[in-house]
Amino acid sequence: MDIPMILEKIRPGAQYTLGGDTYDTLEWKDSTEKPTEAELVAAESGAKIVKAAKIEMLRLEALETSRRIAEATLTDEGRTWLQANRDLIAAEREKL
Repeated sequence: MDIPMILEKIRPGAQYTLGGDTYDTLEWKDSTEKPTEAELVAAESGAKIVKAAKIEMLRLEALETSRRIAEATLTDEGRTWLQANRDLIAAEREKL
């Protein structure tokens, strides 16, 4: 489990030290309540689900792009749509 990454998502800017890579080594120094190990596990699972959904969305969008290209003679409007779509897919992939 990537505890620092998870904490940054659920408690951005929180103060803590991590003496290892397990919850037992997490020393909470912030004024907010220390998250439980169950909260960290749930947040990690949620992040994995979101990432999988984004990957699937990108896969489906790529298939739709290919279908549209195969069916259409590209006009200026079609070229504009295609470039915008490519830019969107590239931006989403960078976030992963």
